[in-house]
Amino acid sequence: MEINRVITKRLLNQKEAAAYLGISVRQLEYLVHDGRLSRTRLPDTSKRLFDVFDLDALVEQSKNSRATKKVTARLNEPLALKR
Repeated sequence: MEINRVITKRLLNQKEAAAYLGISVRQLEYLVHDGRLSRTRLPDTSKRLFDVFDLDALVEQSKNSRATKKVTARLNEPLALKR
């Protein structure tokens, strides 16, 4: 009996993380420098990797932030009265 397994990586290198988010490596570095994204270092390695859960959380934060800005912008617009 053969069992097919799909193994997805949880930790991605810099290039993979940038591709996952659809941004450049430079933009990814900016997010790290800005403190909006962190890297993980596994014990006994020098590799610094990105956790897919953190990448997903960044996307969710971005979506929530844009929605909040839209609502705030609408609240600040002058109210148009119908006659």
